[in-house]
Amino acid sequence: MYNIDLNFGRTRQVDAYNGMTISDFAIIAKNNFDVVLDDEVLHQKTKYLSDLLYYYNLWNDSLRHGAKVGAEPCFTSFMCAVARGDC
Repeated sequence: MYNIDLNFGRTRQVDAYNGMTISDFAIIAKNNFDVVLDDEVLHQKTKYLSDLLYYYNLWNDSLRHGAKVGAEPCFTSFMCAVARGDC
């Protein structure tokens, strides 16, 4: 679970494995892993994707694949790989 700061000193808990929005993903990446994902457009396999959308979709694909094969992916390891540029 990750905490996202809201206004007036409130926080909201986000589960990276269930119900995380693309905005939550961007905030968690920046606040917890020092990874800034912006909405600049990349050309990726004839589709135009932002790096934020690309990594968000990649994480969700990892979750679906993990459910299919019975192995839960690790969000921390995933984000560390993103930070290192391994994926």
